[in-house]
Amino acid sequence: MKVHAGNSQEMEIFKINKALLPFKVHYFFKNGGSAFLSFLAPMANQRGISARGVGIIWTAHTIVSSLSNVLFGSLADAYKMHRLLLIGICGLLTSSYTMFFFLPAIPQPTAPAVETSLSVQCLSNVTSPRLCFSKLHNHNLSSFLSCVDGQVELQSSREESWEFECFSEGQKKVGIHIEREHLFFKNNSELGKNLSEKCITVTENDITGLSYDDYETACDKDIYLQCKNDCRRLEDEPIYVSELLATTEFWLNAICIIFIYVSIDASSSLVDTMCFVVLGKDRHMYGRTRMFGALGWGVMGAIMGGLVNLVSKNQPDINYTPAMIITAVFLLFNLIYTATIRVNVPGKQGTNPHGIKLSFPFVSLLATALIQGSAMGFIWTFEFIYLKSVALGWDPKFSDLNLLQGLCVGMDCFVGEVPFMFFSAYIIKRLSNVHTFSLTLVAMSFRLLLCSFIKNPWVFLVAHLFHGLSFGVFFANMVSYANLLAPQGSQATMQSTVMAFFTLGKSLGSFGGGVLLEKLGGAGAFLTMGLIVSFYAIVYVIVHLSHTCFRRSTQGEYQKPIDQGKADVEDSLDT
Repeated sequence: MKVHAGNSQEMEIFKINKALLPFKVHYFFKNGGSAFLSFLAPMANQRGISARGVGIIWTAHTIVSSLSNVLFGSLADAYKMHRLLLIGICGLLTSSYTMFFFLPAIPQPTAPAVETSLSVQCLSNVTSPRLCFSKLHNHNLSSFLSCVDGQVELQSSREESWEFECFSEGQKKVGIHIEREHLFFKNNSELGKNLSEKCITVTENDITGLSYDDYETACDKDIYLQCKNDCRRLEDEPIYVSELLATTEFWLNAICIIFIYVSIDASSSLVDTMCFVVLGKDRHMYGRTRMFGALGWGVMGAIMGGLVNLVSKNQPDINYTPAMIITAVFLLFNLIYTATIRVNVPGKQGTNPHGIKLSFPFVSLLATALIQGSAMGFIWTFEFIYLKSVALGWDPKFSDLNLLQGLCVGMDCFVGEVPFMFFSAYIIKRLSNVHTFSLTLVAMSFRLLLCSFIKNPWVFLVAHLFHGLSFGVFFANMVSYANLLAPQGSQATMQSTVMAFFTLGKSLGSFGGGVLLEKLGGAGAFLTMGLIVSFYAIVYVIVHLSHTCFRRSTQGEYQKPIDQGKADVEDSLDT
């Protein structure tokens, strides 16, 4: 019985390639354990690191990761130590995560008590007391309200409360609590003036901001008190950057987070390089191997989220213990298993002793990685913030926000990345790497533009249908094209350089997206990003078509390569 060639190729889809099995296991367990990345920022915030502090750490890790990724890739190629470096970096990933789980929270600073005097004076014919303070000496009130020789300088609009522990005549204890918004916001004329000369009148409407134990709130007699002023922040008030940078706990948390991201990016570049050695000419099949990483991320991320929600019920803080245990077990198993991977990456040959060549295809690849990285960084950072505003604008009582966000994440994994990475081999082989980039850029443009016009929050699920093309296929194509362009012996350097540009793009997307969101709002920010990617897509197509026509006109009849993994890539490959 004859079997058609087409049927034979379809049968290969379900055939297990034993040589690639170690890489599939590595991707699954490393990405499955690394799914805890989704909890890093909220866990850091719960430990007392403010939003601005989190932003500083995430900006720093992007820069450090990009530079270290190129460094590790260059070292691996120069000394042919890909396997040794991979094992060491996976060990760094496991130890960094484990150490992060046991780090202490940021201590909340307390301002020392300051001696002062306070008199509560009654005005004639009214029941509103008047507060008179003596000099408050040189004292900083929680870093944003400065009292210097009685001069008051308001540095922030954040609320703070003043607590006074006072004693009246006869040493009878009196407790006074004053909300700063009542004390200053309604008496702006008092700002910057000497409190020993000016008193602040508190009206009856402000009486909730002024309470004193053992005394009637109605003003019927003058009260003279000696007080200790304890300027404290409200319970939910985060500490500030200057205070964060002065703590050892902040730097320990920051270093661990940076090491986590450094090891994730560097290990990805190294294992991708080793994987392409096994793939050989079938580099376009990379997506079928890499999809196991997406599968591990999606499955374990969902399990971690479910367990964290389950154990955190009726608790004041979120309990991340189940996710920590899963991460430690997965990464430890990954470290042990990675040590069994034995692949020798070929060294440099005499035909190309200088390594990577700064060619047109290489520059084009870096630019595309930067643009797509910016788009993905923008989406990953701000989409759920924008989704929430759309949902509340559509229905102020919208109660399915968490469900909708969970469905979006699930679609990204199981409808987007996994199937599209699997079929990326067919797309790349039929279209070539260059034209596949054109397809992914168009998909990203459409996704961003669609989001900018959404009024019904459930339509975001439609936008997420483009995640497979805009990221799943793009990522597989980016890595495989980088391997194709890399001279022999410089594969890890090429992979790490391209990945560094993608990571840098994510950082630019997060930073620039924040500016756009603040200036233009959610819809305007998504529209602007969509137009930027659309403009680049048009330029990309025009430039590559022009370059192809120029090469054909100067080199004669165009010859397609025999290597099917290259498809039509030599249209733009300057070798």
